Amino acid sequence: MEKGEESVRKIAKSQRITARWARELYRRYVERGEYPYPREGGRKKRRIEESEIKKVIEKFQTPPLEP
Repeated sequence: MEKGEESVRKIAKSQRITARWARELYRRYVERGEYPYPREGGRKKRRIEESEIKKVIEKFQTPPLEP
C-alpha cells in the first residue's frame, strides 16, 4: 500500500473485501509485523449432546401410530 502501487480499492476488490477492511488489515500488519490471518466466519458450531443423538435415533426407529 505504498505510494505508486495499486490502490486500496483495487486490492480490496480483487480480494472481495471492503477498502476499509483492507486498510484495517494493513494497519494491523504494520503495527504487529505479522500477517493478520482472517478468522473463519460464522457462528461457532454447537456440540450435539449424546442424549440428543439417542433421542433422534429412538424417534426414527419407533414405528408410527396407524389411525
